[in-house]
Amino acid sequence: MGFIPSRRHSRGWGHWLSELLSVLVGMTAKQLGYGAGRFSLPSWLLNYWKVIISDFVVWWTKGWREIMKRLNFKYILFGLAFIGIVITFPLIMDRWIIGNTVYSNIDNSVWVSFFGSYIGAILGGIFTFIGVKITLYNSVEKEKQRDMLVLQLKLTYNDIYRFANSNPENKYPIQQFLVDKGWPDRLATIHSNINRKDFQNIYMWFAALEFLKTHQDENGLVKASIIKASFGDILSDVSELIERLEKSSI
Repeated sequence: MGFIPSRRHSRGWGHWLSELLSVLVGMTAKQLGYGAGRFSLPSWLLNYWKVIISDFVVWWTKGWREIMKRLNFKYILFGLAFIGIVITFPLIMDRWIIGNTVYSNIDNSVWVSFFGSYIGAILGGIFTFIGVKITLYNSVEKEKQRDMLVLQLKLTYNDIYRFANSNPENKYPIQQFLVDKGWPDRLATIHSNINRKDFQNIYMWFAALEFLKTHQDENGLVKASIIKASFGDILSDVSELIERLEKSSI
């Protein structure tokens, strides 16, 4: 007995896409001599297609809605206006320039070539401007993310270094180390601008800070020996890493 999904699906896009796929596959099977069209296919396979395609349509719809929520409305409006201009301009040109009865010393092919070059230059300038703006924005954003990482490294390094090199039995509070939970995203933003070793050291540093939170006693204290073991050799590298990050150009 084949597997038959028990889920119920409304007759939306997923249903009709699955029906179309069933027909196409059935016709192909018939041509190859495997049966008499779609009705020769197992019912469980048809239902399985409906489940997969319906789920895909639901996922795509939700993903598209999420993207639209994050986009600024003015950019959406600008994009739609641009698409409208691109589509309508050739029609306007054909109707009012090429198709008019006004006398001209040059023929239509020259006018088309002229307007093509003219509009192309304008669009090229617009896209160049947008590209420069995006580049500048990304550069500023990377600098912000780098500065946030450097600040957190500075705020934690001195105390961690002092704790790790003290008596192994001493205990220290770690609640004072307020780690930004967004550090993985900040690190991902600047990863292309730092070398591999620095990337690994930054990752291990913040991961060790997170690790210490799981080794507190009932008073929120952690032994110096655990602190030293958690950070290991990166303790000797972080001070130079901070200097490199501050001097680096993003």
